[in-house]
Amino acid sequence: KRPEVDIRFEYSNPPFDIYSSTFKLFGELKLITQNEPETWQDLQTWTAQILNECGIEAQTEVTLKTVRGQVEIDVLATESVRGREHLVLIECKNWMAKVPQNVVHGFRTVVNDIGGNIGYIVSKAGFQSGAYEAAANTNIKLLTWWEFQEAFEDQWYWNHFSNQAYEQLDNVCSYLEPIPAMSAWDKYLEEPDIARLKAM
Repeated sequence: KRPEVDIRFEYSNPPFDIYSSTFKLFGELKLITQNEPETWQDLQTWTAQILNECGIEAQTEVTLKTVRGQVEIDVLATESVRGREHLVLIECKNWMAKVPQNVVHGFRTVVNDIGGNIGYIVSKAGFQSGAYEAAANTNIKLLTWWEFQEAFEDQWYWNHFSNQAYEQLDNVCSYLEPIPAMSAWDKYLEEPDIARLKAM
């Protein structure tokens, strides 16, 4: 399993603004995880885990039937976008060499045959120049492991990390409420400050 949340971030400032109901982060978000998958199994599993934490239902090693026969998809994901189901296919390449263009051509055929909305190839070593040319103006996106995290970083933060932070800090926040009671503070605060405290 991918390392948990405590190693994923570095901060240059205090991480939580207690006056914000959304727990906005200060400082620079470094990546979802700074660890690199060592095996192809890790790459598939971690990719699917990130998607699931983003609220996208994902499975690994799914076999599907196409007009050309059966194919195995490394990661198959379904995302609901405004009530419509979007099919996402991901090919994971934990190769030491850069992915060539023939892999892109083959994967594009699979995505089209299955009726996928978008396909990602996630590569440990990157891609040859011909691969980028083959993916240009198509629904195939070529991403390194680090670029994949960047692509889903914002969605992961709002769907997963912020919820975890709320669950962990909810009990602690009761000790941070104004003392004495809020009613006693009203005469010392401006209207915008009062409204903000009530919203919290």
